[in-house]
This record gives sequence, structure tokens and C-alpha cells, in this order.
Amino acid sequence: MIRHRNAENVRQTANGLTRRTLLRSSAAAAGGLVLPPWMRSASAATSAEAIAAASGAAKVLVWEGYENAEAFSGLPDVQIEAAYLAANEDTISKTGTPGSFDALTIYQGMIDPLLHLGRVQPIDTDLLPNRDKLFSFFRELGGLSRDGKTYGIPYTWGTLMVLYDADQIDEPQSFDDLMAPALKGKVAMPDDAYAVITTFARYAGFEDANRLSPDQLETVMNLLDKFRPQILSIAPSYGELPAMFARGEIAVSLPDWTPSVLAAVEAGRNVKSVIPAEGGFSFVDSWMLVNGALNEAAAYAVMNEAIGTHAQSVMAEYTGLGIVNAEAAAGLPEDIAKLWGYDDLQSNFSRAPLFPGAPISNSDGVTTYQDWLQAWTRFKAS
Repeated sequence: MIRHRNAENVRQTANGLTRRTLLRSSAAAAGGLVLPPWMRSASAATSAEAIAAASGAAKVLVWEGYENAEAFSGLPDVQIEAAYLAANEDTISKTGTPGSFDALTIYQGMIDPLLHLGRVQPIDTDLLPNRDKLFSFFRELGGLSRDGKTYGIPYTWGTLMVLYDADQIDEPQSFDDLMAPALKGKVAMPDDAYAVITTFARYAGFEDANRLSPDQLETVMNLLDKFRPQILSIAPSYGELPAMFARGEIAVSLPDWTPSVLAAVEAGRNVKSVIPAEGGFSFVDSWMLVNGALNEAAAYAVMNEAIGTHAQSVMAEYTGLGIVNAEAAAGLPEDIAKLWGYDDLQSNFSRAPLFPGAPISNSDGVTTYQDWLQAWTRFKAS
């Protein structure tokens, strides 16, 4: 378990009408047929009483560390069985079989793709009493709702930044600094199409970095091509990036997040973070309820515990990320609390915007998430 803390180093096939829907409708028409658990709606299967008595396995798909045992010590009767994300797209590829997972965590921009494919279902926020403890900013965050229904419960948040080994280079202030000849072959990236393309859209000067026309996406990919000589490796996961710092293989990783800073520092490297002049962007990782959940009561218990004061305090220390529970934030040590500016959350997100994610359709002439994935695949293969 990572416990190191250095305040100076931390800045931080579906179209909506799924087989499940059709079977549910047919069963209802037959009259009196008892549905298996994965075909029941949340409202039919879950109640406050059931959540209070929840037990057994809660199968979750999360970023490694998000299932921290200490954070969920208040649920002794629920066993969290975690599988881990290596990339955002794993939320799609790993949730295709109903019953595989009860809940997952992912950033706000994946709601539309997951909803389009019928992989997530609305969350009854009345069944989450700890939601009242959230900062109003997160409780009212519109990006987690669609058509008046809530699909995401905020858990942690942060900014995608540039990390650098301060023993090897000076703080890079801009994209031009990242193009320095001394950094040739000294930069690593995660295999994360969304994060990389959004980052380079910011470097290219596009303020609306998730709404790119075909010409703008081409500009972004051309900028990535220009940057290619700097890249030593595209890591299969964020977890590999601090290991590359630890081995002395890289001087920079981008885009990267706070847990990598903590892991690299724990490994003895003087790794710091910076948002270049062109800007960064933020994310809110949220809990979502998976369609086909076998243990919805446990999933709700996990989500409610995750946003409780104890779990949020643990996650602030364990990950170094921002948290969403106002009570927990008020109780943090000063050096941790000041990292994320809880007294002015709006300013944080003004400097590093919270983008909605690449769209799933091009009805307004912009490129889609699928276009981004294809462009990224071509970049990696070339």
C-alpha cells in the first residue's frame, strides 16, 4: 500500500434495444413469470432494506486501487471481487456478458458509449444516503446524468498532466519544451486513445478538445506524428509508467495522473507534475451500475460506502486524487487538502476542464469516439 506523501510532488453491438430489454418485455407480457436476477430492473430488485442487509460477492471492474480494502472495511459482509481496467475501452469489452460485473468505475466521458451499448443502468440516488455528503459541485454535476436519470456516482477526480523526473530535466512549461532534443526517446505514454488525443488537442490549441472536426482530428494526429521521435514507449497501462521512471528509462510521461507520482516517488524517483501552458484536462471517475448485475444490493452498498466519509478519507491518502465528500475533505491534513483546492472547485475545473468525452455519433459533423480509436490504432501501427 502506498503511503508516501510529498505535497510538492503532487499537484496534482447494441442500439439501446438490447436482448435483455426484449426478454424482459416478453416475460412481462407472459404474466407472472419470475425473471432471473440479471433481467430484473434495479427498482424491482433493490430496496434500502436489501442494501442494508447486503452480503456476498460484489463483482467490480475498476482501476487498480479503487477497491482498497481499508476504504471498504465498513462492509464486512460484502466481498469485493475486483477485475482491473488497463484502458477505458475495457469497460466495453469486459461487460458484454450479463452477470460478469455488478458495478464499475470509469470517467464521465464513457457514459454515452456504455449507455448506447446497454451496459449500464440508471442509479436510484435515493438509495445512497451518503450522497448527501458530497460537495454540491459533484452532487449536481450534469455530466453524469442523461434525460433526468443518473448514471454515475462521483468517486475520485483529478487532472491529466505531464509528469517529469526533476533530477533529469527542468520543469517543462509548454509543448515546445516537450519537443526538446534532449527528450528524444525519453517520453512514455499510456495506451489511452481518449487521454492522448484530448491532451494533444489541447496542445494544438483546440479549446473544445472533445468536439473535433475531421480536419481538427487530422491536425491533432499530425502533431502526434511530429512528437513521435520523443516517444520511447506506449505503455499498456498507467501502472507501467511509474515503473519506467523507477528503472530510469524515461524522463517524462504524458498524459499521466497523480497515482503515478506517488508510485514513482515511493520507488525513489524525484517525479513531479505540471500542467503545460496549453492546459490540461480533468476527469471524474464515477461508480456505475452494470446491466445484468447479479448482486445489485451489494453494488449499491459498495457505491454508498465508496462516497462515505471513511472511504473518501482513505482514498485521498492512498491515491493522492481529489475526493468528492465534503466532510472527508474538511478533515484532511492541510498538505493533502491544499493540493486540490476544495475551497474553489470551480476554479480547478476552469483551468483543466471536465470534457464530456468524444461523441458516439457524428450528427453534428464532429469526429466520433470510434474515429478516435481508429486514428490511435493507426498511429500505434505506423
